[in-house]
Amino acid sequence: MLQVSASIGTKIANKIIAPFVLIKFDFTAGAIFITNAPRNIDYNGDIYLADGGLVSVSPPKAQAEISRDLFIIKVTDADSSWRTELDAENIGVPVTVLTGFADITTGEIDGEYLDTYIGKISHVGSEISEDEPFVEIQCSGPLTKLHQITNRTTTESSQKRRYPADTCMDYAFDTEDSKTRKWGGTS
Repeated sequence: MLQVSASIGTKIANKIIAPFVLIKFDFTAGAIFITNAPRNIDYNGDIYLADGGLVSVSPPKAQAEISRDLFIIKVTDADSSWRTELDAENIGVPVTVLTGFADITTGEIDGEYLDTYIGKISHVGSEISEDEPFVEIQCSGPLTKLHQITNRTTTESSQKRRYPADTCMDYAFDTEDSKTRKWGGTS
């Protein structure tokens, strides 16, 4: 679940701010940054374009058969730029979604952004509706964060220091390898 600051929580409760999203598609040829904010947004030196074609973003949905999230992004594609990019590279492209907030009366952008979604493109489809072409990009979140590497070793003594009652490492034996092996890593 997303955690917002007390300040943002109060503004949401008082209905004085509206959320918007920043979406980064990390294509090999170069990242594409789009937003549904009322104007272009500069975030960490990257410009998220308000006119990048973003039509809608679904809330993340849990996929029933396996434990991962689905996120659907719909963009307009009148000049075929999205289809061209997605024809060159699509499945597996990393996608990051951040949520920001804008004051509904002044349009001022709040400086707080929430990490909302990290996943990869898993399916691309297109449609024409009312003579306008659209591309629907389905993203899947990771099943787990197996790529995450920590600096924690997995010996009985290191486990007992953190969690004295935990017995999961009681039968692990101490070797030179176990002293340098990290969770989620290969070395």
